[in-house]
Amino acid sequence: MFKNLKIGTKIVIIVLLTVIFAISSLTTIIVYQSYTALDDEAKKLVSNAGARNVNKIENFFNQVSAALELANKNMISEIKHNEVISKKYTMSIVENLSTTSSFISYSYAILPNFSSIISKDGKSFTMSENLKQEIMNSINLQEAGKFSISKPFNISINGQNIFTINFALVISDEKKENKGIIGILYNIDALAEDLLHPRRSIFENDKKFLMTQDGHIIFHSNKELVGKNFKELSNSVEIMQSSLNKKRGVFEYSEGNSKYLVGLQPFKIWDTDTYLTMATLAPVKSIYKSFYTLLFSIIACSIVSLLFISIVVFYYIKLNVSSRISNILKHLSTFFKY
Repeated sequence: MFKNLKIGTKIVIIVLLTVIFAISSLTTIIVYQSYTALDDEAKKLVSNAGARNVNKIENFFNQVSAALELANKNMISEIKHNEVISKKYTMSIVENLSTTSSFISYSYAILPNFSSIISKDGKSFTMSENLKQEIMNSINLQEAGKFSISKPFNISINGQNIFTINFALVISDEKKENKGIIGILYNIDALAEDLLHPRRSIFENDKKFLMTQDGHIIFHSNKELVGKNFKELSNSVEIMQSSLNKKRGVFEYSEGNSKYLVGLQPFKIWDTDTYLTMATLAPVKSIYKSFYTLLFSIIACSIVSLLFISIVVFYYIKLNVSSRISNILKHLSTFFKY
């Protein structure tokens, strides 16, 4: 079939196929290199965004931990001087502790020689036995000077239900004997409000969540998932293993019909053995939005270039090459006839 075509048409086809191959190859290389570069940068950006969030959280936890540690030292100092801590002094310490940070929902002290005290925003009141028992049940008492940090739990105080983490320290004397407990109930809502604020978003419709090392969700962009275990929500073995092994990384993750890149950042709270894991979820659509725009632009330019080259080649060959070849054939035919 190709042999039966006119020589001008053959030239046009050969030239266009060569141009199509060249432009297609160039387009493929540019698209691939752009995708690879964007993918690498996106993973770095997701990882760095998670690291920035962790720096923020560590600072917030450190504020509270330092304040609690100082309050505990004051209580221990009082024991050294007076042997017994007075109720008035305890109230003063607990009330001051409750005002040191917006990340403290309540501060409290549980001592054996008088009713236990709990305070919010500088105002203290006596704990009920039920409340005292709930707080005691949430902590695993450590040796003197070591923090006990509970798993996230719900507790009702004055008719208000709060989701919190219990930070506690043993108050001890010089003989390291337990004289009581001082602690705080962490304000997770304040932490979530700061970390989930739109100003901290890197990608459009991104999400964040904080969970314990074994997967209990402390806060999440989707409030309905707070308090649940990540293992119940996802079958992502990589993410759970990374959290359990305290290893940072970037992983692919699906939630419903949406796909994400997850930057995972495990970190340690203060001078303890407790680890939490911060996850930053960037939607794949948002990450590659600029790439799709670039891809469309490259393909559109390639098509326009092919059309322009095709038209130019077609008319040039038709008006110049084909007409001259026709004239040559005509003269040759006349010559041979002669």
